Amino acid sequence: MKNRRTVLIVDRDPNFRRNASRFLKDRGFEVVDVAHPSLGLALLDTESPAFVILDLGMVDPAGIEVLQTMVRSEKRPQVVCVTSDAQVPDVVEAIRRGALDVFERPVDGERLVRLFEETTQRSEQGRPEAVVLDRKLEVDLLVTTSPAMQAVLQAARDRCDEPILLVEGEPGSGQEWVARYAHSIGPRCEGPFVIVPENPSTGSPADNLFGSGEVTSAFAEAKGGLVYIEAICALAAEGQDRLAKLLQGLSAAKVSGAEVRWPPMIGGIDRDLTVEVGAGRLREDIASIFQRSSIRVPPLRQRREDIPELVRRIMQAVQRQVGAAGASVSPQILEELRERDWPGNLPELLRVVSEACVLGDGGLILLDLSARELPSTPEETVEKKPTKSGWRPTLDTSGDVQPYDIYEAEIFRFALENAGGCVSRAAELLGVGRATMYRKMRAYNIDVPPVSERAIARSRGARQRRQEERAAAEARRRAFHEQNAS
Repeated sequence: MKNRRTVLIVDRDPNFRRNASRFLKDRGFEVVDVAHPSLGLALLDTESPAFVILDLGMVDPAGIEVLQTMVRSEKRPQVVCVTSDAQVPDVVEAIRRGALDVFERPVDGERLVRLFEETTQRSEQGRPEAVVLDRKLEVDLLVTTSPAMQAVLQAARDRCDEPILLVEGEPGSGQEWVARYAHSIGPRCEGPFVIVPENPSTGSPADNLFGSGEVTSAFAEAKGGLVYIEAICALAAEGQDRLAKLLQGLSAAKVSGAEVRWPPMIGGIDRDLTVEVGAGRLREDIASIFQRSSIRVPPLRQRREDIPELVRRIMQAVQRQVGAAGASVSPQILEELRERDWPGNLPELLRVVSEACVLGDGGLILLDLSARELPSTPEETVEKKPTKSGWRPTLDTSGDVQPYDIYEAEIFRFALENAGGCVSRAAELLGVGRATMYRKMRAYNIDVPPVSERAIARSRGARQRRQEERAAAEARRRAFHEQNAS
């Protein structure tokens, strides 16, 4: 049985383990700390901790692998990950693998304790256990119950044989799904569907489209099939120049009746085409060619009729992955989900529903929205923003964007103010060295603000602890020598 007040800390940093242990013990928790994950995994059986604080940055084995092992273990503790560099993909992956939350160093201790208390309270109320997914869900999100989406699919059927097609829509509204549908019903359905990603793992989007070095051209991979450019605006100037020449050749071949040697293209865009051309992010001739045949995918808030079916499909996908007996969702929850605005569209719906799936009695998958908070609507987000938000980009008196060094100076001033005037702390917040901090302060004539009383006390306390640790180490050393001498 889990000890609800026991916390296991698995972290490489001895200072973090010592400080976190002292802080949690002062608040009534029993704490066990280890440096290596193998020791932490062994303690899961003997200590049965309710919570684990895990260093996500461990390498051998990787922190994400240790997390997955812990949440799949028989004890199933609640794991909170800590990291020095909280990159969004890493945070998302950790939450998807079963982490209760991810904290960036330095860890906010009071927030951590609140999380523990709230989680314990929910557990004592007998709420179902959250479902842990170990891989990406495979869900068919192409639903055609709403008139808006039926019109989109009809347009795809009408234009599936076009050599050039544009699929427009807000981010996450389902452009790729529509592109795949057009490919599946078109004359090249037997050929491959090759995606040119907006943020490829290797090379640039232009490299992936035309080929470069070790990166194979999408056109070469898609022989007999179709190329889907996820974001045509992501192609740099050189890539757009090459694409423009290709489109001109395609147009000339169409007029002369010559054989076309490259696969058709579907371009995706999540911003207004006219705005992108006006901002110089897309060539006007490319925009005019793609715009001749385009399909606009509506956002989720304009196709609310589809949400109940989408929710059921997501839950069924979760059911298949975890091997549960069935899936269930109440009409009240479906109605609540229908009323949301879903600014993140399909990815947001997929995340919220999959995270809210819990395992009820009899192995049945249930949808419990209390398991995960729903994201705020745009209106709620505005209300929750702090009144003092620091600096933000502004225009100068002539209406032009201000030089970069203006912003950089504001960033360093803002960091110093939030660090209470402590240069070392400000440098740590910005991720730069102290030498860089002082150099920038001299360059921008930044005066060091008065150091706050809190910062002084924190520095004095740290200095005293270091002196005590050195004294204790010296005492151990003398005792060791005296023992050996005798």
